[in-house]
Amino acid sequence: MKRIDTHKKQAAQLNKAGLKLAQETHFEEAIIYFQKALQLYPNRATLYYNIANTLADLDRHEEAIIFFEQAIELEPNNPKYMYNKANSLSFLGESLEAISLYDLAINIAPHLSSLHFNKANVLRDLKKFDESLEFYNKAIEAEPNHASAYFNRAIVLKELELDQAAIESYKKHIEIVPDDDESHYNIGNLLYENNFFYEALEHFDKAIELNPKDVDYHYNKGMVLTKIGEIQKAKERFEFYRKLIAEVDKSN
Repeated sequence: MKRIDTHKKQAAQLNKAGLKLAQETHFEEAIIYFQKALQLYPNRATLYYNIANTLADLDRHEEAIIFFEQAIELEPNNPKYMYNKANSLSFLGESLEAISLYDLAINIAPHLSSLHFNKANVLRDLKKFDESLEFYNKAIEAEPNHASAYFNRAIVLKELELDQAAIESYKKHIEIVPDDDESHYNIGNLLYENNFFYEALEHFDKAIELNPKDVDYHYNKGMVLTKIGEIQKAKERFEFYRKLIAEVDKSN
């Protein structure tokens, strides 16, 4: 009994060291520690799970799935294990299998926003936009400040030609993450397409403030300035856009 307890203690220490190495992105070394722990404590699901996650961090998803499955075999109702296996399946393009696994995990833990969110992402990639929207909404219901869910939901709403709803979703994202230049740019485009030119200009200006080197931001600002009759300012903006393009070409 004492020997078993000693093995468990040693395994826990090795696992802790492995987690630290993984956090420091020393993934290969981390796996060695997890495997040593596993030799001492072979029926510990967490150890299989930690190896699987580390393999996934190395983009070795086929191997990761094997270890996720071993963790699930030991703890069949752990939604975390199912979720991460589903993520690896999704990465490998096994979308339908991933969705089925997300569903199993959601049945066990419907309160976990990430389950709904990642399922929504897979459905979006499959261009199943109505279903995707449903699960982004569920992700937001489970976690009202889930910024990425608002951002991705806006993309889906745009695909569904629900522009006003998309604008509101981007606005919510910006409330949570005010310094996201891409969100300001995307909402600027939507506002421009819907003839809200002055509000679009505000968001293009903010996008440029946050990321002044993105050439598209300057070009679209020039388009808005043209629409509102600020022709000289538009010319200056297009000249600046061409200057940036030349700098990019030169650096390449």
